[in-house]
Amino acid sequence: AQELIAYLQGSEALTRADAVYSLWLRSGSPKAKTSACPFADISESAYYYDAVLWAAEAGIVRGVSDSSFAPDATCTRAQAAAIAYRAAGSPSVSGDGFADADAAGYYAQPALWAKQIGAVSGSSFQPDSACSKAQLDALIGAIAA
Repeated sequence: AQELIAYLQGSEALTRADAVYSLWLRSGSPKAKTSACPFADISESAYYYDAVLWAAEAGIVRGVSDSSFAPDATCTRAQAAAIAYRAAGSPSVSGDGFADADAAGYYAQPALWAKQIGAVSGSSFQPDSACSKAQLDALIGAIAA
């Protein structure tokens, strides 16, 4: 019961599967055009199968390798920002980023975008920290705004 309460309050760390599933739900649960999932570690019976299939097809998510998604791994703030940024269409951004964000990292533009839309504030991004539901909601909520 405590885990459910923490999840609903937004303080619990998300898995990669939960992050994509949340985005998929907020996007209206769109159907993918293909039925072949590129990741060997995603079972057709998994509740997040359609979400990952759609997000992979749309270029919103990438695996941890060409054939692995790692659905049960913790979703980092860098990964969540990259997912939301791609879902928003990868808009062009410029300006000063975060002191702890690698300017050449895959998440550099997504982190700067998150800062510019007000989803993340402060001087530290903490890219390797776990992303909570509340943090993901701030990122994907900005897409619809």
